[in-house]
Amino acid sequence: MLPRVVVLSLLAFAPLTRPPGPRDIVRETERAIASGDTAALSSRFRRALGRDSLDPRALFARATLARLSYRYIEASHDYDRLRAFPAAVGGRFRAFAALGQAEMFFIAARESDATAVSAAALQLARATSDSSAQVLALVNLGIVRLRSAAPEVALATFDSAARVLPAGDPELRARIACGRASVLARQARATAVSEARTGARLARRAGAWRVVANCLHVQASGYERLGRPYEADRLFDTAATLARRLGDRRELATILQWRGYAAFDRQQLDSAQRLLGDAIIEGEAAGSISPLAWSALNLGEVSIALDDPVSAEQHMARALELMRRLGDQWGINQALSFTAELASLAGDDERARGMYTELANTAAKISDYSLLAELEGQLAAIAARSHDPATAMKLLDEESDALRRIGRPPEWAALSYERGVVALWTGQPVVAERLFRAALQASDTSQHVARYLAQTRLASARLARGDTVDAERWLTHATDELDTWRAGLNDSTLRVLAFQVVDRFSGKDLGTASVLAGIAQSGHVASAFELAERRRARQLRDALLRMRTAKTLGARRRDVTAVDASRVTLDAIAGALPDSATALIELVTGRGAQPTTAIVVTKRGAYAVTMLPIDEMRDDIARLLAVITSDRPDSAASTRLGNELLGGALRRLPPGVTELVIVPEDAFYRVPFAALRVNGRRVVDRFAVHVAPSAAVALALWRERPPPGPARMLAFGDPRFPRDDARDPPATRAHFAAFASLGGLTSLPASALEVQAAVRWFPRSEALVGAAASESNLKRAKLEQYRLVHFATHAQVDERAPGRTAIALAAGGGDDGYVTSGELGSLNLNADIVMLSGCSTALGLIVGGEGILGLTGPLLQAGSHSVVATLWPVSDRGSAEFVQSFYRLLAGGMRATDAMRGAQLESIAHGAPPRDWAAFELTGDGFVRLGRSATSR
Repeated sequence: MLPRVVVLSLLAFAPLTRPPGPRDIVRETERAIASGDTAALSSRFRRALGRDSLDPRALFARATLARLSYRYIEASHDYDRLRAFPAAVGGRFRAFAALGQAEMFFIAARESDATAVSAAALQLARATSDSSAQVLALVNLGIVRLRSAAPEVALATFDSAARVLPAGDPELRARIACGRASVLARQARATAVSEARTGARLARRAGAWRVVANCLHVQASGYERLGRPYEADRLFDTAATLARRLGDRRELATILQWRGYAAFDRQQLDSAQRLLGDAIIEGEAAGSISPLAWSALNLGEVSIALDDPVSAEQHMARALELMRRLGDQWGINQALSFTAELASLAGDDERARGMYTELANTAAKISDYSLLAELEGQLAAIAARSHDPATAMKLLDEESDALRRIGRPPEWAALSYERGVVALWTGQPVVAERLFRAALQASDTSQHVARYLAQTRLASARLARGDTVDAERWLTHATDELDTWRAGLNDSTLRVLAFQVVDRFSGKDLGTASVLAGIAQSGHVASAFELAERRRARQLRDALLRMRTAKTLGARRRDVTAVDASRVTLDAIAGALPDSATALIELVTGRGAQPTTAIVVTKRGAYAVTMLPIDEMRDDIARLLAVITSDRPDSAASTRLGNELLGGALRRLPPGVTELVIVPEDAFYRVPFAALRVNGRRVVDRFAVHVAPSAAVALALWRERPPPGPARMLAFGDPRFPRDDARDPPATRAHFAAFASLGGLTSLPASALEVQAAVRWFPRSEALVGAAASESNLKRAKLEQYRLVHFATHAQVDERAPGRTAIALAAGGGDDGYVTSGELGSLNLNADIVMLSGCSTALGLIVGGEGILGLTGPLLQAGSHSVVATLWPVSDRGSAEFVQSFYRLLAGGMRATDAMRGAQLESIAHGAPPRDWAAFELTGDGFVRLGRSATSR
C-alpha cells in the first residue's frame, strides 16, 4: 500500500538541477496523476511548446501525460513527431517515444505493432547507447512474447534485458524481476512468488510505485496458482488499493480481473461478478484489451457455474474475439475450452469431446499443464456420462499428474470428488462415500459450492447403501450450506441463480430428486416435502414477505429487510388449506433416471407417490402440446400423460376433494393440467385446478387474501405500438427486434373490444385503448385502487434470458412502451387477479429453485394475488369468448379457480377445442373471491 504521506513527499521533490530525461518526465507525470493535479504540469508543457514547438522534451512530456491519461490519439500524434526527428534533435527521446507507442499498441492488442515498435525502440536505444531504454524495450518484448510464444522464449528475453542492465538502477531490476515472475507464475512455479517479492522490494527502494503495484499483482497471481488463496487475496487487495491511488486504471483493471477470477475459483460468485464488472469498467476506460478479454472469459465461467447459458455464450463469444485480437493463444485455448463446455452442458458431448481432444493435444505440445489438467477433467466427465468408467478413471489419473506438475496441493490433485462420482455411477457407494468425505475434508468453509456438492453426493451414496436417515441428514446439511451461501449474496439475480449450481464434472444430475424420493418412500413425507420446499421460489417468497412486512410497517418495500423464507412445514400447509375439498400436489423431479415424486397434502394427511423420471415424460409432454395446439384429437396424448403424471396421486385422494393446487417443477410448468385425462375423464371434469410457484408462496398469499368486496378493473387493449427508431437506445431497439422476430407488433383491434366488454362486468372500471393504453399510464395509475388489471396486448417471453421478456404498450411520456418483467415487479398492485390474455404469457425461463421467470412471478411480487396467463398462442376470438365467460362467473361471486373451471367447462360444452380453453392457467391464490357485481345479475 502507498501511504498518503509517501505520495505527499514524492510531490515535494525539489526541481531537478539538470534537464529532465525521459524517465524523469515519466516519473513526474505519474506523480501528478497520483495527486490528481495535472493542470500545472500541462500548463508548463504548453508554455514550453509556445516558445519552441519542436522542443522534444516538451513534446515527450505532453505525449506522456496524454498516454497515462488514456488519450491515445493525442499521445500517438506527438510520439510520431518525436520519432521523425533527426537523431541530433530527438536524441534519447526518440527511443522513449517508440517505447510509449509500443505500450499503447500492447494495450490495444496490436501485438505485431507492439513487437515491431519495441524492436525499433531497441535499435534506437542501441544507437544512442541508452542502456535503460534497451532494458525497457526488452522487457516490452518479453511481455509480448509471454502471450504469443513458449514461456522459455519470454524468459530468455527478460534474461537478455538483465545483461544490459545499468548498475545501480533498482527500478529496472524490479521490472525484469517482475517480468520473469509473470512467466514463472503462468507455469505455476514456486519461484514466481520470490521473484515478484524481490521486484516489489526493489521498486519500493526506487520509489517506482506503479512497478510496485505490478509486482504485488504478479506475486498474488503466483500465490493463486500455487493454491494459497488467502495470501493471494491479501496481495490482490493491496495492489488494487495502490493502483487506484496512483490513478493507474490499466493496472487496476488487470488486478481486479485476477481478483475476480480468484473469487470465482473459491465459489464467491457474487464477489466475482462485482469485481469482474469493475475490471471491465476500468479496462474500457484505459482501452486495455487484455483485462477486458479475461474478464469476459471469467464472467462466462461464472455464468456456466450459475447455469445461465445465454449469458455464458455472450461472454465467451466476446472473450474469444478479444483473445484473438490479443493474439493470446493461451487465452484462445481457454475460451475454446469453455465453448466446448457449453456444448457439453447442452448435451452435445460428441462435439465437446472433439474440441477438448484437439485442445488437449495442443496443451500437451506446449507443456501447458494447467490447461491440460482442465481439459482432461472435462474429457473424464464425458467418459463418465457415456458409461465408460475405465476411460474416465484413466483421464482423471492424467489430470492428477498434470495438477501435481503445476504444484497443486495433494488434496487438490487427488480429485476425490470426481473419482467419487465415477464410483457412485458404477455401483460402488462405499468407495464413493469415502471419496466424498475426503473431498469435503479438503474444502474450507468459504467454498460453499464445493461443500454443497460433496454433501449432496454423500446423501446419494448413503441412499445407495440403504441408509435413508443418514441420506436425509446429509441432504439437510447440503441445503443448509446452500442457504448459508445464498444468505451472503447481495444481488437478487445471484440469489435466484444460487440454486442453479452445476456440477462442472457431471452436469445437473446431483441425485437430489432420488434422495427426496427415498426419504418420502421411507415414510418421512414431511421431511421430503420440507426439503423440497427449501429449493422452491425462494426469491419470490422473499419478495412477498418483504411486501407484507412493508404494508404492516407502512414502509416502502425497498426499505424493508428481507425476511427469512427458507422454511415452511407440511403441517403449516395442511393447516392453511381452505377446506377438506382441497389438495396440494407438489411435484419433485430431477434429470436423468431420477424418479419423479408427487407429495400430496390434504387436511386429512399427506402421502407420496413415485412415478417415472421426467426425462421419460418429456416426449409425452411435447406430444400433448403439439396435438392440442394443432387442434387434433387429444384423448390419447392426454390420457397417456395424465395417467403417468397424476394417476397415482389422484387415485389415493380422500373422497370429496374437488380443488387441486399443483406445484410444478421443470417441464411440468408447460403442462395444461386441466386438459389431462385420468381413468378416462378430463381432470377439469372432476377438479378446479390452479398452480403455485411453491407451497410457501401459496401460504403467503393465502394468509394475505383480501375479503370479498366491490371490484374495479383497469384494462389495456389495442395499444398504439411503438415504431422502430434508429435514435432509440439499444435496449429499446432490442425489444423491438425481439417482437419483430415473432411477427412484429401487429395491430390488435379485437383486443379493444375484449377490454371494453370486460370492464362492463365491474362498475367504475376503465378501459384504456390506443395511445391511452400506454406504459406511462400504467406506471402513473393508482393501481392499488383496482382489484382487477387486464392486459390484452402482445407479449414477448424469452425462454432463455428473462431480461428480454416484456409486454408491449403504447409509448410516450418518457417511456418506450416495453414493460419489462423488472418493471412489472416494481408496480404497486393490490389486485386479486391480473389477466395476461396475450400469447404464451405463462411461459418463461425455467429456473431450478425458482420456477418460471417470466411475467407471472413479477406480477405476484408486485402485489397481485393471482395471475391468469396462457401456455401457448391463442386466437383472438377464442380468447375473447373465454375471458368474457371467466369474468361473468367471477362477477357472480365465484372463487377465481372455480370461475376458471366454469369457463373451461362452458367452452367444452360449446364445442371449443382444448387449444382455446386449456391455454389459460391461473397461478397464485386461486381462492380469491370478488364481491358479487350488480351487472352479473
